[in-house]
Amino acid sequence: MNFFAVVVLYNTFVNDSITIKKLKSIHSHSINIVVVDNSTKDMKNEEETKANNWAYLSMNGNKGLSKAYNCALEYLKNKEGIVIWFDDDTNVTQEYFDELELNAEKYEDADIFVPVIQGQDGKYWSPNEARFLKNKQMKASDQNIPNNRNMIYIIVCTARIMAGLAEQKTERRPEVKAIQGEWKRWK
Repeated sequence: MNFFAVVVLYNTFVNDSITIKKLKSIHSHSINIVVVDNSTKDMKNEEETKANNWAYLSMNGNKGLSKAYNCALEYLKNKEGIVIWFDDDTNVTQEYFDELELNAEKYEDADIFVPVIQGQDGKYWSPNEARFLKNKQMKASDQNIPNNRNMIYIIVCTARIMAGLAEQKTERRPEVKAIQGEWKRWK
C-alpha cells in the first residue's frame, strides 16, 4: 500500500522537523514523503529534500494550509494511495501506519479516515459537530459519527486518492471512518 506523507513546513529546516525524523525511522511501509514548504525564509530545504529523494513543493512564502494542501493534491492527482497530512511537529509512530494500513485494507470502501482526538482534559476534540454558537463534542470514543454537512474536524483527515480524484467533482458523500482502536463509519 502506498502512503503519501505530506509534511507542511513553516520556517523549519527539514531535518529539524519532528515529523520528518519520525517518518525516516519507519521502514516497514511504503511511505513517500512530500514536503510542502510554506516558509517565509530560505531554509535550504529544497536541496536536502531532493538529496533524500522526497518531493519538494515550494509555496514561495506562507500561503496558508489550504493552499499548501491543494498544492500537494495537485502534485498527487495522478498517483494512487493514501494521503496523510502532517504538520512539521507531528510525533507519528510505526503503530499509526500499522493501524492505518490494517484498517484501509479492512474498509476498502472508505474514502476518508479521521482520528479520534481526546485531550488531556478527557474531552473528545475531534471529530465534533459544528453548531451555531458552540460545537457539540463526542461523549465517548465509540459514539456514532452523524452524517451531516456540518461535521468538522480539528485536524485534517487521511484521505484515499485515486488517479484523477483531485479533479473529479461528485455528489457522492465520502465514506468516513474515525479511529481510536476501532474505526467508525458515518451513519
